Amino acid sequence: MDALARVHGERDEPGVLLAAVQSVERSLAGAAAAVFQVDPDAQIVSLRAAGPRWRTAERDAPAWLTRETGGIAGFARGGAASAGRWWRRPGATAEAVGSDIARVRIMVADELWGMLVVVRPSGDDDRGEDAWFIESLAEQVGLALRHAIERSELQRTLTASREARNRATREDRLGILGQLASGVAHDFNNALTSILGVTEWLLFTQTGDEDLSRELESIRVAATDAAALVKRLYYFARQKNAVPREVSSLRELAESSLDLVRTRLQARPDNDRPRIHLSIAADADASVEAESAALREVFVNLLTNAVDASPDGTDIVVRVGQEGDEAFAAVVDHGRGMDEETRGRVFEPFFSTKRSRGAGLGLSLCWSVIENHGGRIGVASSPGVGSTFTVWLPAVEPALRTPTESDGRVADAPRPAPGPSLAPFRPAAALRPAVVAATGEAARILLIDDQHDVRDSVADMLRVLGYQAHAVATGDEAIHLADAEDFDLVITDLGMPGLNGLELARALHRDQPELPILLLTGWGNHYEGRPPADITRVVAKPVTLETLASIVRDVLAGHPGRAR
Repeated sequence: MDALARVHGERDEPGVLLAAVQSVERSLAGAAAAVFQVDPDAQIVSLRAAGPRWRTAERDAPAWLTRETGGIAGFARGGAASAGRWWRRPGATAEAVGSDIARVRIMVADELWGMLVVVRPSGDDDRGEDAWFIESLAEQVGLALRHAIERSELQRTLTASREARNRATREDRLGILGQLASGVAHDFNNALTSILGVTEWLLFTQTGDEDLSRELESIRVAATDAAALVKRLYYFARQKNAVPREVSSLRELAESSLDLVRTRLQARPDNDRPRIHLSIAADADASVEAESAALREVFVNLLTNAVDASPDGTDIVVRVGQEGDEAFAAVVDHGRGMDEETRGRVFEPFFSTKRSRGAGLGLSLCWSVIENHGGRIGVASSPGVGSTFTVWLPAVEPALRTPTESDGRVADAPRPAPGPSLAPFRPAAALRPAVVAATGEAARILLIDDQHDVRDSVADMLRVLGYQAHAVATGDEAIHLADAEDFDLVITDLGMPGLNGLELARALHRDQPELPILLLTGWGNHYEGRPPADITRVVAKPVTLETLASIVRDVLAGHPGRAR
């Protein structure tokens, strides 16, 4: 009874089998026991558990034991009721102590699972208590295995259910956060349009004061960086085409991210700098289609978290490779690690283990970026062992990648420093309009925006470019003015009281179907690459003077009939 209880007390398959062989060796004097699993066709036999005496017997008489246990497959296929019968070791005599062997089937849910094999010193017991015990134990092993399998399946179901629930919770929170982010991004884009417009207008017109120009250039760079940051918010809004993408080397993206983190670590005071060794290991390079800045931000975030989780120092490795049609990059550390509860919540918005040092949005942003790239991100972690965050992305053909200096196809040039780059402000002559009316007058542009600061700054940008800009606040005013005067181009905001930008475009095209109309909007990333009906082109706010000059010039050049 103690042996049977020990078998049923185990909760997993290895534990059940080990308890069975130990029970036999503990209960039968001199016996050695092992469990073999047999496949459904009884063609393949594998040792699954063995007692200490079995290991000794394997060492002392390997040839005999191999020959005897080798008959398991044939015995399992046989139909004779021979379970529990003892066989005398071949060649043994009454004067010489031999060994007996018993093979007993283990049945799980009426199907053959395997065999319990017991070897003991020869004796006179052929169908006695020892055989009965082995048969009963084999039957209970089958029941215990069935329970272990059912528990394992139930555990998998519970785990899948918990993961689905966590994912649904994360999706709901990210959805709410996405709505907030989208609205915030729109409002910031409008504000940045005014800042950039005024700054670049001043840079264009106030060229005599070098100190002022230097300060204005700093404002312009800060506003442009802020615009790039605002674009990241669209990932929370689940807009997959928020930022144009390019084919890039995953290894190069990881290396540039490592450089950024190294630079940040070196900037720390010596007494606050952990002993961190950063490296990269690439089985093979892989190419992905991605928004490089966003993907770098993901890797920098993962690396920074790895550093923070290793206050005593560690080796942090980024492993890059490709499996099938997926490229992967895994950030591996040997820091504090996470327990199961923390690991299950790590991608939730606003969940952080850094207390006052973290807002809990970094990994949520990583998750959104990777999901919007058609990939996935996962984590494996244990307390005291460390964590591995793995990013999986669809791989693309390396031949499609834009050549870089590391490919050896570009003239030797210094590699740019990591981080965003911004070309200096272009001189005035390069921004002059290319399309003017036949009379020599600049093209006439009708601008509509309900926010006066945005309207005034964009109008000033158009005028400094040499165009004739007429600005109004509503769609009704625009229709009235378009009926009274001829315009070569219309630039309109999207969200306005009364007629919105799309409704205005439809109304204008009823009388002037060839009139080009630009949609200049803080929601521009939503329409990128696919302008709606009646819209010639969508321009995302904030827009720089150079971008505005290029787009307006190209659109007017494509509609030469409009320039009278």
